[in-house]
Amino acid sequence: MGAEEWRLYSQHYDVVFAAAQVALTDCKFKTKSVDYQGGRINASAGMSMASYGESLIVTMGMDERGTRVTFSSSAYTMDWGKSGKNVDRFFSALEDRLAGQSVPVQAAPHPGQSYPQPESYPTEPSVNVPVALAMTNGGIALLMALVMDIEILRMVFLFTAILLIIGGALIGSRSYRAGAVLCGIGGVITIPIGILGIIAASKAWNYA
Repeated sequence: MGAEEWRLYSQHYDVVFAAAQVALTDCKFKTKSVDYQGGRINASAGMSMASYGESLIVTMGMDERGTRVTFSSSAYTMDWGKSGKNVDRFFSALEDRLAGQSVPVQAAPHPGQSYPQPESYPTEPSVNVPVALAMTNGGIALLMALVMDIEILRMVFLFTAILLIIGGALIGSRSYRAGAVLCGIGGVITIPIGILGIIAASKAWNYA
């Protein structure tokens, strides 16, 4: 139950590291620890209507390509898309700070200063396939609910369609595990057509 994303910036490590701390404050996140030499900031998000809070980690490193920033948000329980929203909020705030607003720089670059190196640049998994499968399964279930004559079966298919559609939306917002759970339940209920939801759940769970 979480989301992670990385972005590359042309600014120097010192500037980006300082801007990241200010961006966390801008987002109303609570900074818990700061490791300048290690390129890591631990923070947390408070409780909301969508979750019981999230653990946040910012890591960064600099190489010849620039300064790479990775932000991850992990919910303590189900987050219903909150982690994905945290990712978007943080990078929006960071880029606002780097766009020319006042950023307090912690330390000026020093000749010979070593900085953390970014890890390998992973490929962001594509959610198009699992989302399409979940939505297709949800659409079929909804159609079955509309044509079903038996009231109890109509309600079952309608409930299942809602599960699959919400599950697909969660996968699309990078809440992979929450989406996988809902798609898996919906897929099992609608077997054999539910194999689409089960495949979507399997792919999304592997992304988490």
